[in-house]
Order: sequence, then C-alpha cells, then structure tokens
Amino acid sequence: MSKDLKRLQVENYSGLNLDSHRTIDVIRKCSFKIRDVAIGGDAPKDVIQVYQYNGIIRKQSPKTWPVYIAKIGRNWYPNESITEQLITEIGKEIGVKIAESELFFIEGVIRFVVSTFAHTNKYYRMEQKSYRLLKRNLTING
Repeated sequence: MSKDLKRLQVENYSGLNLDSHRTIDVIRKCSFKIRDVAIGGDAPKDVIQVYQYNGIIRKQSPKTWPVYIAKIGRNWYPNESITEQLITEIGKEIGVKIAESELFFIEGVIRFVVSTFAHTNKYYRMEQKSYRLLKRNLTING
C-alpha cells in the first residue's frame, strides 16, 4: 500500500473557507488506508479504504473497509469538489443511476470520494453517461 495521498498544486481557490463543516466527515489518518492502484483521468486520484463506525465493520479488519476513489478539485478548490457532489445529488433526485459519493476532509483537504464501481473503469463510463443524461434533462426541463 502507498503511504501518502496525492497532493497537487491547486490552480485557483474559490474563496470559500471550509476548514471544517458539520456536514463533511473528517477522516483521521488512523481511519484510512491508501491502496496502491493506478486510476487514470485528468485529475490525480487515490484509491483509499475508509473506516467509519457503523456497528458492522471492524476497525481491526481494514480489508473489510469500504473502498473509495478520492480526488481533489484542483482547478477551483473547494468549489469543484462541492459541485461534483451537488451534481451527484441532483442526478439521484431525478432518478439517474449514478455512483454513490461523499465529501471527506482528509489531511486537511476536501476530497470528493466515490464508492461504487471503485475496482473497475465502469465508474468513469457511468459518470460520463450520468452527466450527459443530467445535462439533457436540465436542458429539456429548464
């Protein structure tokens, strides 16, 4: 397993200062593991496993922790990550089949994380298809 999450130089800051927010879970260093898996795409991504107490998953068994693809919005931080999460929520609301996602604070940075399809390239095809469907629905209806 890799030891460090990818860090990138943020090109622009949106002006939002979200060092902490009650709706974004803070994931401590002892509650995530970085997997050594290469993920393609424009933005650098990490594959991580995250422990969050739910009464079923045990902290002593990291192999059972959920797997996520995590990325940072580097063009306009943190708005880019927040916008990706917003698009996901809108898609779910209008019935688009879309990957499950969340925002996490990890190592002091907001990261957009996707849990579904983490082991295959299906996530990318689903993300592109969902975005096209969402864009078409918003154009037709709005």
